[in-house]
Amino acid sequence: MIQIILLAHADDEVFFAPFFANSAENYLVYLTNGVSHLEENTLTLQRRMNETRLAFEKNLKKYNTELVHLGNLLKIPEGQLHLANLNECVELIVEFIHSRNSTDIQLLTTTFEGAHQDHDSAAIISRRISKICTLPIKEISTYRQRLKNCYSFTVMNPTSRREKIVFNRWAVTILSIKIMFSYKTQWKTWTGLSLGVILRYLRGHYFVAEQIKIGTHDKCFYSYRKRASQAEVIAHLTRFESEVA
Repeated sequence: MIQIILLAHADDEVFFAPFFANSAENYLVYLTNGVSHLEENTLTLQRRMNETRLAFEKNLKKYNTELVHLGNLLKIPEGQLHLANLNECVELIVEFIHSRNSTDIQLLTTTFEGAHQDHDSAAIISRRISKICTLPIKEISTYRQRLKNCYSFTVMNPTSRREKIVFNRWAVTILSIKIMFSYKTQWKTWTGLSLGVILRYLRGHYFVAEQIKIGTHDKCFYSYRKRASQAEVIAHLTRFESEVA
């Protein structure tokens, strides 16, 4: 089986650690360049690329995994995936899927839950690709907001569950720790999330998220943190979803 994991950012693969040992081939497709447009320059982009390459070499290459830096190719900054030409993203990924010349492919991505605007965009892009290519898709929760009007979140715990994924708790936990510690530029993110990730993986299972339609989240983490306008993100994604593929 081939797994194509569509991710908003390099380091989001932490949330998919249970899947790497389960496939003959894995492709990590990064949909943004991982650098905010406020910090985007040649130095920061190169540093992020080098970091991603080293994290891959140390942790994921042994799982017959390859990287596809679509966000770098299309020059899409972190936080602005919803503003990109999403049809172009879809076309390039569909072309890549067809080039694999296989009927045994599944898509993995983050789910639509208001955690990060790019994660939500990745979900909607992946759903379009799933329909075009008639491929199964699994969506994974990341860090949705738990309480309204309060800085609180729950890790890899979808509001609505689908199938249960069971894995080797120690192997997956160790792999996730190695990946998190490989991303030095993202230390703030993993300082806040690492304990939640570790505790979740030590349970030895988690759940695929049930697909939620595009709509306003009463508890929207990126909106609460003023990372993006929920109304603007939803407007762009709704427009894209309504277009004929």
